[in-house]
Amino acid sequence: MASLPDLEMYKAVEEVRSQQVEALQAVGVEDVLLTMVFQPIATGAINACDAAGGNPLGLKAQNHNWFLVMADWKNQKDEETVRKSLRTIIDKGEEISKKNGTYIPFKYANYASRDQNPLASYGPENLAKLKEIALKYDAEEVFQKLQNGGWLLSRT
Repeated sequence: MASLPDLEMYKAVEEVRSQQVEALQAVGVEDVLLTMVFQPIATGAINACDAAGGNPLGLKAQNHNWFLVMADWKNQKDEETVRKSLRTIIDKGEEISKKNGTYIPFKYANYASRDQNPLASYGPENLAKLKEIALKYDAEEVFQKLQNGGWLLSRT
């Protein structure tokens, strides 16, 4: 998820992360580790993109924080349980940032989960432009049809 800087949200997601670690351990998830990353994106970085020809991500020139929760655990059988815990943390972050007016509906593709659609978060105008560019340089859609997974324009 993404937001403007929001100390209340940071504190809330850390509290929920700690609760989720305890909950996962209580149900027997072995060797669980939930790590959060906040990546600040300065206004200057967005301005530099705009000056270099555009911003296909649809980001406004303001200070952002991109937020990621990663999980490590021992047994494959626990995947759904762990994924629900991750979703709980992100949901809390979105809830607080929406309440505070700091939420940004952008999803950074490198941080996105398989249940999210980061390309759609670029906005309809940018998405249409990216599809137009893809069609221009890949008219036969080789990169859309032969790629196995990932964030494909053909799936937005």
